[in-house]
Amino acid sequence: MDRSEFIINNIVKDLHLKNTGVSSVAELIKDGATIPFISRYRKEKTGGLDEVAIRNVSKKLEYFDELEKRKETILKTIESLEKLTPELKDTILGCVEKNRLEDLYLPYKPKRTTRATVAREKGLEPLADIIFTQNDITASKEDIVLKYVNPEKGVSSYEEALKGALDIIAERIADTENIRGWIRKFFREKGEIIVKPRKEWKDKKSKFENYYVFAQNLMKTPPHRMLAIRRGANEEVLRWSIAVDEEQILDFMESAVIKNDSFLFKEELEKTIRDSYKRLLAVSIEVEVFMLKMVDADQEAIKVFEVNLKNLLLSPPPGRKLHDKVVVVDRRYVVEGSMNWSIVALKNNFESVTLIDSPELAEEKIARLERIYEIQKKKEGAAKREREPLCVGGIIERIEVKKALLEDEKYFPMMLKRSDRRAMDLYFILLAYSAKLDKVRFFLRLEDVGLGLGLPVSWDDEALRRQVIRALRTLEDRYGLIEVEFYYASDAYITVLPVSGESFAIETSVVDSYDKDIPQRVKFLLMIKALLEEEGKDLDLVPQEEIMRRFHITERTLEKAVKKQD
Repeated sequence: MDRSEFIINNIVKDLHLKNTGVSSVAELIKDGATIPFISRYRKEKTGGLDEVAIRNVSKKLEYFDELEKRKETILKTIESLEKLTPELKDTILGCVEKNRLEDLYLPYKPKRTTRATVAREKGLEPLADIIFTQNDITASKEDIVLKYVNPEKGVSSYEEALKGALDIIAERIADTENIRGWIRKFFREKGEIIVKPRKEWKDKKSKFENYYVFAQNLMKTPPHRMLAIRRGANEEVLRWSIAVDEEQILDFMESAVIKNDSFLFKEELEKTIRDSYKRLLAVSIEVEVFMLKMVDADQEAIKVFEVNLKNLLLSPPPGRKLHDKVVVVDRRYVVEGSMNWSIVALKNNFESVTLIDSPELAEEKIARLERIYEIQKKKEGAAKREREPLCVGGIIERIEVKKALLEDEKYFPMMLKRSDRRAMDLYFILLAYSAKLDKVRFFLRLEDVGLGLGLPVSWDDEALRRQVIRALRTLEDRYGLIEVEFYYASDAYITVLPVSGESFAIETSVVDSYDKDIPQRVKFLLMIKALLEEEGKDLDLVPQEEIMRRFHITERTLEKAVKKQD
């Protein structure tokens, strides 16, 4: 099969597109056509593929181009070693994954000096072959191994000969493509990423405190958390590892390697399999899988940035009217410059414009103007509607609050110390909304939350959203109470994460964020009072030392709260 045909067929399979459309896109890109040009003016050739589909084809073409070049290099290297068989060549040429291609190349890849290479130099590979093939043997272990004892080559005993042969086998197992592939997949799907602070940061505060005790299934760990873990590791605050069920991996390796249960050297092979995993496979695959996860996280971050940036660039400046000095004629000519399109400007000013003959640019300008017009219409419509603030008291009358939020120093007590009033108020809004909907994951409009927090109504929508986004990020990254996904910088999906322990009920009027006259420390005191009342205790009768110790507040804060409440 021609290599171009091989590439096209695989792109068709991956993207579920028609062969003719993909082939046409490949030819047009090869001839220098841009993606916007192809999507707008070559629809008859591509079968009507849109810009997103064409861009995906372009990325796949780049991927396979790099893959084919790597295959050429690998084939030349193996051929120079005189180890290239027709079967191996076909397998390499048919490979479509970079990781699998490197696994196929690994046994032939030039290596630095290892225990296995030293053993080969001592002439112990034939012994390794005997043990690895596991054919039935009538002789004893000593009779077989002692044949390879040769003091002139540095093999002076039975133990040295056997150890060298087993080192060769350990490396051979670690270089086996199907074994590496299975373990890599197991790490990605079943591995749990464990994060801890470095020894010198254990008792210190940092912006990565939320990750001092962190564990989550690697596949389910969201991109933004992976990026934060990498930043913490790069700044030498955090250290990470990927935990897996090693016994399950070893069971698989034994089933893949051991073919003769009555083999003379079975016990030695089992130990070698464990050595191969621990010494040669575990760390390298752990790092490799982490890097693969980071590639996914980086791509997702770029995608989010692209969406947000596009939305920002296509939006008119906040608080200003449409002011684009551009005219498009016949969807072909673009007139653009400093000229104000008014009779007064044309009569009295010295203006400058540029006439551009470009159908492609004309289409881009029209799309932008149409987008701005739609946004303006939506904003004008939204302005006409009366907006209700999303405040706790207006959502629900009573909510269940976990005691741990008050008793655990990393939650409300920390918010009190940091004066994170907005984070605490926002959390109660989300908690109340979650209780009302009876859902832990829900959709939220940022402007409504901003009004509920009592933020200044004089701010424009963008400034309002920025403050809410900042508070949501604080709840997520600093306190680990929620997970948030933003959409177009105006909406968000919120997941309220579970907090362990018992709950107590509280009137929402006590913690209503819309009442800005109640200081944060007074709200905290009122929550303590409600918790103690549910336990059958009176706040005034409980010793101050006990309250300070249980709820991690200082004497000064407690006195101020009591005084302000009175």
